[in-house]
Amino acid sequence: MGDAIFEALELRPQDFMAQPVDRGPGLEDAKEAVIRVLQYRALEDLSRGWRIVQPNLEQTGLLKIRYAGLDELAADEALWAGTPRIADAAPEVRIRALSAFLDHLRTQLAIEAKELRRNEIRRLSQRTDNILKDPWAMEEADRRDDRMTMALLPGVSKTPYARRALSLSERSAVARYMRNPRTWGVDESQPDSAQQGEALIRKIVQNLKGHILIPVVENGEERGVRLLSNALLIRLRASARRAPERGIRRKAGIVRLRA
Repeated sequence: MGDAIFEALELRPQDFMAQPVDRGPGLEDAKEAVIRVLQYRALEDLSRGWRIVQPNLEQTGLLKIRYAGLDELAADEALWAGTPRIADAAPEVRIRALSAFLDHLRTQLAIEAKELRRNEIRRLSQRTDNILKDPWAMEEADRRDDRMTMALLPGVSKTPYARRALSLSERSAVARYMRNPRTWGVDESQPDSAQQGEALIRKIVQNLKGHILIPVVENGEERGVRLLSNALLIRLRASARRAPERGIRRKAGIVRLRA
């Protein structure tokens, strides 16, 4: 992804090098460094902008993000047979609900990518300090901690040393979204039980592992999941308009549903 962005920007050495040269190892080293910075920035931009005046590229309507293989998995009736709600849902409803689930992980940067690890960020920062000029060099704020989150499986508690964790428990926003009948196109007012919501989350995780999700194992125990970075399909939108909100949102403790 970093390579493609670099090519699209058509950067010249004087655009990104602290000491521009036209050829040779210095140029190649700086190009590799700026490509890695672009890769990091592109992954970091997948998180939802937390300020209204600083939306990410998806929120501005410039990009659309989908997940490799999701349509096929959603259409596989045998895969979801016997699972309440999702088994009876039409494929397009499954795609919408599963996309919202995956979006929730993605916008919290629950993505398996070495570029988001603290040690990798520090190495990249040290490398770019002297060879790239502003604004391409890494910033001080980037060096502080991991950018990568782990989505904790239901029943798994956050450990003291876990810097970034996202809960998938029965009380989480994503579980409440899955428990809501409207998510599945059903006109009912009573949500499913917490136990049903947890069972559905576990089934979704089980069926998407190895395709779109990868388990996170600590001390021999599977504690959570992350998105596979190569499962992200990032495309330009045909027209640049503000993207509609989709899926899971929090406001005053309430999960709001968006188609």
